Amino acid sequence: MYNWFYNRVFYETYPSSSLTPEFPNINFVDADGGAEGRQKVVTSTEKIYFADDGGLVKTLPECVAEAKYLINMPILKRHPIQQGVTLSGKNLFGTWIEPVADIHSYHTGAFTAGNPAPQTDLLAHEHLGGKTLLYIGDGLFATKKDHATIERFKMYPFNNSWTNSLFFSQDPVAIDSVMYDFLHAEGTNPCEGSQNYLHQSAEPSLNVYDPENDGVFLSESLGVHEHCNTTVNIFSSDRYSGVTDNGIDYITFGKEHVKKSVSIPYKKVKSINFIDRIIELFPVISRILQIGRINIVSILNQDIN
Repeated sequence: MYNWFYNRVFYETYPSSSLTPEFPNINFVDADGGAEGRQKVVTSTEKIYFADDGGLVKTLPECVAEAKYLINMPILKRHPIQQGVTLSGKNLFGTWIEPVADIHSYHTGAFTAGNPAPQTDLLAHEHLGGKTLLYIGDGLFATKKDHATIERFKMYPFNNSWTNSLFFSQDPVAIDSVMYDFLHAEGTNPCEGSQNYLHQSAEPSLNVYDPENDGVFLSESLGVHEHCNTTVNIFSSDRYSGVTDNGIDYITFGKEHVKKSVSIPYKKVKSINFIDRIIELFPVISRILQIGRINIVSILNQDIN
């Protein structure tokens, strides 16, 4: 846990001559510890056994193994690894003691349809997915092309603004399916293989996943996986087929805050090539001279696909 994050979350005001904890009863656990409200991680005896061919095994910390319940808060973003996604399943990569680097080859192999996926191992483990009561998808400021650069979404209902959204579910497969669809609809086009873990979690391969290494293999679905109907309004409960058809029960709020808008797309440039001379555009220039046709996009209460 980086200091810049810890200091601004733990204290009421930072920097400040008098540092006062804002939430003194919340304990932060990480590899370093050694600060007020910040404890050094302790290794437990609990393990997670992955279904890869190499026999990967990781160790859970006591704060995870002894927790009564977990709340998983994934971020709405794409991952640079093969244009995948970083959602609920990938978020659990931070729940073991050892480094994460040697899991990447297993993760990459899971982009092939039918291969086992580490996210399914994690969601199936009794101390991880088995103890998670709530999934909260953080879509306040999403990323479209990587896991670091926040961007405005052009699609309705965001209308070239921030996504400003939260996703709530008790089903990790359903919430990841919905967030995947939002990224895909925006045109980020996460690769098809990155949702293999959703297929594996919804319909797990038999005799493959035994994350506790107790001889009991995962045989039941971990959640519902389906894609939205893009011809249906994004606020409609019919966007997904719903529980009656064994699909995602999709409930939305916030339509009353959506505004009509008109956008004029243009390319930002730093210079103009004028008769073989480069003319630099200074930052103080605030007006745009458009030469040629202008494309005007009217965004009403409808979907843009």
